Amino acid sequence: MLPAYTYVIDFISEEQISEKEFRQLVDQNLSDLEALSVLAGSKSYQTTYYPPNEPPYVSAGGSLRFVAVVSIGKKRAEALSSVFQALVAMTEYQVPFLSVSASIDQFDFS
Repeated sequence: MLPAYTYVIDFISEEQISEKEFRQLVDQNLSDLEALSVLAGSKSYQTTYYPPNEPPYVSAGGSLRFVAVVSIGKKRAEALSSVFQALVAMTEYQVPFLSVSASIDQFDFS
């Protein structure tokens, strides 16, 4: 059985902006992440918005977490990881007051 990989990307606003402005800023990147997840074979991904000053990230303008789970081979997972990291870097460049972090975890089934 192929391992499962969990991709988690957090967008955190460091400036006080409205939820509508925040969502507009991350909308294109979110669309790219969703499309990439589907192309990788993910049948499940979730996006959760957290209002300003609410956990898990207490931020001035809110935060958003994108989580995708895919079950693919090691080579494809490495390639997908590179693309996810590039999207993180691109977002940070495009919107400097957004803090973007990504984590990738592998789960093996026996």
